[in-house]
Parts: sequence; structure tokens; C-alpha cells
Amino acid sequence: VVTATDNCSVVGNVGFSEVSIPGSCTGYYDIERTWTVTDGSNTTTDTQIIVVVDTTGPTIDPIPGDLTGVECGSVLPAENLGASDCDPSVTVATPNADVITPGACAGTYTIKRTWTATDACSNSTTTLEQTIGVVDTKGPVIDSVNLTLQGKKHKKHACYRMDIVASDACDDGDLEYTVEFNGQQVSVTNGQLI
Repeated sequence: VVTATDNCSVVGNVGFSEVSIPGSCTGYYDIERTWTVTDGSNTTTDTQIIVVVDTTGPTIDPIPGDLTGVECGSVLPAENLGASDCDPSVTVATPNADVITPGACAGTYTIKRTWTATDACSNSTTTLEQTIGVVDTKGPVIDSVNLTLQGKKHKKHACYRMDIVASDACDDGDLEYTVEFNGQQVSVTNGQLI
């Protein structure tokens, strides 16, 4: 409540005006309030300045829950999450780079994900992390086997070349596997007999 008194005459109405002065970003601004009082011939003004600052980061929607047993090759990329702030331009939280910790073999690993939202005043919020446990439960697939006669066939013996093409969706490295040929096990790496 604003009151005014005057030693010489009756005080008239108290006038009020308010102006918002933009600052360096959406969350920073000044509010300038001015009161004006007039008696018959004199005018007096008084000004109040309110400085508004934004030091709070945006609020990020809940992150997806942790996942375990996700099959290698079916991990989805991180998507934007919703975010809100006193800055109306903040509507999403963007994913940070995945942090990947290798597991016991090529197709098993752990992914840690976080999201960050930043407002125009450089206030940021980073979420707690989501953990995704990735497993490899599917074996390699034999794509083709070619058996080619090498040289001439002799009475009971022949020399053959065996080319085996196999792939594993979760392992880009060298595939090593064992093939049983005429009752004997033979080791093969990348399609070549050892």
C-alpha cells in the first residue's frame, strides 16, 4: 500500500506505472515501478526497481528406466526428452554422448546415457543416467560353404579347398569356429582352414 502526505494541501490521487526492461537473456530483466503524487502545484515521484534473475536450470521430464538383457543390434538411439523452464524456448533436453563400457565379449556391453537442457541464461540441468545392459545371445550364422577340388583326384584321395562364409551381427572381429568334416573337427578363422 502506497500512501502520501503533504504539509500544505490535500494530496491528490497516487498514480502508478510499471515498465519491464529486458536483460541479457529471457530470465533476466528489471521491473521499474513508478508512483506519482500531485498536490495542487507540486509533483513527486518515487521509483522501485526489482531485478529479476534466472539461476535455475530447466526441469527435464523423467528419463526412461534402466534396461537389462537388450539384444545386441536392437539398441535404439537416444531421443530428445521434454523440458520446461521460465524460458519458453526450452522445450527439449538433448542426449549427451553414450558412455560405453565393454563387457566380457564383443557383443556385450553397458551403455550409460544422460540428457542435458540449457536455457538462454546458460543455466543447465543434466539428468541422472539411464543404464542399458546389452547382451549377445545369438550365435553366428553360416552364410555359405563352398567345397572346391584342388588339383586332380587320385584313386581314393582328393584335395579340396573349403571356403566358409559366416557372420555375426554383434561381432565385427575375426570369427573363429570349428567345422566337423568326415568325422574330424577342423578349426577355421575367417573362412580359411587352419
